[in-house]
Amino acid sequence: MRILFCTAAAVLSLALTTPAIAQSVNETAGPNGSQATAQDLSGTFGLTASADIQDSTTTPHVTVIGADAIEDEYDYYSFTVALAGTTGIFDIDYGRRAFDGGPDRFDPFLSLLDSSGNVLAQNDDASTGLGGGGSFHSYDSFLTHLFATAGTYAVRVGTCCERPGNGAYQLQVSLEAPGITAAVPEPTTWAMMLIGFGGIGAAMRRRRTLTAVPSLA
Repeated sequence: MRILFCTAAAVLSLALTTPAIAQSVNETAGPNGSQATAQDLSGTFGLTASADIQDSTTTPHVTVIGADAIEDEYDYYSFTVALAGTTGIFDIDYGRRAFDGGPDRFDPFLSLLDSSGNVLAQNDDASTGLGGGGSFHSYDSFLTHLFATAGTYAVRVGTCCERPGNGAYQLQVSLEAPGITAAVPEPTTWAMMLIGFGGIGAAMRRRRTLTAVPSLA
């Protein structure tokens, strides 16, 4: 009985901490031009293979597709770091070149902020060889950061040099330990949970049946 309860507890814990399958998410249609209205990326990280993302099958990540429109504002995206000592990678792809191979768009500028809005790291230009594929021009921004404490942070997309403004882009966010407690368990995880709880129920019924049988002595 104790083994069954431990198994069920382990399965439940796995369900609450397993990242959902990574998907590309679109920039929200609502306002995300301030840290207070930042688009939340929690629960969107996963390990889908991508040639544009460094270590995509081993480091949880999410791709944000920025709106294909020129805006005179910043774009903010919030995320949670679950463990102190986590390394994050933030990479702008396709910013200097349109997705369809059209004319240059904008010169991106990345800023990493803590929950109080303090700038932790910034980058304007970077080598096209950093962060996997997807960068066609050295104007595409890239930065890494080691988070000393767990908590909520934000990444801000603007234009050079630390000014509001953006266009079409892809933002790759990779975190070694993202906050993933909000993720929805995958079907296989739910199946494991049902099997585990079913086993507990069967064991409890069997125990009640054995207890109800009168002694023949």
